[in-house]
Amino acid sequence: MPFMDTANQIKCEEKEEMLFNAYSIIFYFTGSIIALEPEEEGLPEFCSAGLLRNLPVSSNNPGFRTALAFFNAPCHSQARCHQNVSEHYQMLFGSKDNSTSWPTESSWPSFNDEILHKTHGSLNEFYSRHSFSPENDRFLPADHLGVELLFLNRLMTGFIKTQDQVVKTALKNDIIGFTSSHLLNWLPGWVKSVSENSDTKCFKGIAHLILASVEDVKSLVINCR
Repeated sequence: MPFMDTANQIKCEEKEEMLFNAYSIIFYFTGSIIALEPEEEGLPEFCSAGLLRNLPVSSNNPGFRTALAFFNAPCHSQARCHQNVSEHYQMLFGSKDNSTSWPTESSWPSFNDEILHKTHGSLNEFYSRHSFSPENDRFLPADHLGVELLFLNRLMTGFIKTQDQVVKTALKNDIIGFTSSHLLNWLPGWVKSVSENSDTKCFKGIAHLILASVEDVKSLVINCR
């Protein structure tokens, strides 16, 4: 397995649920961060207090190590770091029209979109196949990062819970197809934008963590028998 530092010597069946659960926590937490405006005692406190340094899984993925480097960077003024997180959220993710790094797939089109969607399926086709409703109380679009990560969590949960090998194989193919044609197709451009436009190490770290974790999950699934 290219990135995971816990797996090659151990049978996938013995570790996959623990690893998937760890990545599921990362996706749920980071997806919520990107989707919800930070409250006074929420994300700013997590970032300024260094609480993101203890992640539920470790990885050899270079992007994962980059994220940890940002999370471990010292904050010389907690008050300033706290303020920066709140201010930069609006600048980066606050709205489609007024932010530099609006986290939706349609905002980061790729030359590969058409062929990948024909090969693996459009976003609506994936959602429909798994009876997934992208509607939410934040009125986020269906291709928002927070929604796509929630859907990936749905696929991962089904994959580790089912005992039906046919269903498991179908879910494996859909995780690979969904990450390849959607998340991993547009996230690199978005991560680059966050890295270039954020003065907040916390958001840079979160962006790299999301991309690296999606890469790891795809790699993990490919190597599961």
